[in-house]
Amino acid sequence: MERPMHILIILLLGCFLSWSVFSMGEDTRTLSIGVISNHPSKHIIKTKPLMGYLQKEMDVFGYQSYEIIVKTNIEDMIKSINRGEVDIVSETLYGASQIYQQTVMEPILLRWKKNVSRYNSYFITRKDSEINVIEDVIGRKIVFEDPGSTSGYYLPMVALKQHQLPVNHIQDLEEVGEPSMVNYVFSSDFTRRHNEVNISTWVYHRKVDVGVLSSVNWEDNEDVPIRIKEALKLIYKTPSVPRSYMLVRSTLPASHKTAIRDILLQAHESASAHKALKKYQRTSRFSELSETDERLLESTLLF
Repeated sequence: MERPMHILIILLLGCFLSWSVFSMGEDTRTLSIGVISNHPSKHIIKTKPLMGYLQKEMDVFGYQSYEIIVKTNIEDMIKSINRGEVDIVSETLYGASQIYQQTVMEPILLRWKKNVSRYNSYFITRKDSEINVIEDVIGRKIVFEDPGSTSGYYLPMVALKQHQLPVNHIQDLEEVGEPSMVNYVFSSDFTRRHNEVNISTWVYHRKVDVGVLSSVNWEDNEDVPIRIKEALKLIYKTPSVPRSYMLVRSTLPASHKTAIRDILLQAHESASAHKALKKYQRTSRFSELSETDERLLESTLLF
């Protein structure tokens, strides 16, 4: 009885690192996608339908199985990509830029989420606050989401730097901070579920002076309840950027990359792919990316 139990434990632990559907055969290929998440099982479930659809459409090239490789941070994902373990990955601008600049991945499409192709970051504060413009954030406390977030960290940090506002990372909400700097905290340092509800609530209850969230979240009453939103105001909006990028391994055969691109580009028109797209983090569709969109990946500063 002990030996089967050991095998079961090993298999269960393996599920948190990757999930594969295997098909026997000699000249078969496995199509792999990388996912960055602190909740592996949840994101594996969300990704399986799309990968199942894509692998089936790629069957003509010998892809008889697919694999979902989950890493908890961008650094480990980059290592996995550089080991040749990942064929496809989707990330927002900041993560996609790190992958693009440090690996052999290349962008092929933009991914729409919740029917949104582009988004930006909003700086929010209470309506009764004396903070009215971004320059007023000096000497105040601002909350970002987490260090890997495009809308909850990268875009607002760029905005602060462009306005020549010095920043200071503080570790405690009770810390006074520097009067001549923008003092910032990450909600991820304090809560396991670091989300937009926490950020807007912290501003509402005066735990911080300013919060940052995406335009998509601001318009969603589940992320920012109406009761809270009515007490808040916007003081700054960053320029908009693509909602998410789809990248593929550049060393894949050209015909395979073209096929992946074409399949995803037409997926929203396929009845069989509709549920798979929706399951994949509410993906609406994929679309062409412009030269400007690609240049963003090259010019993005890595903090």
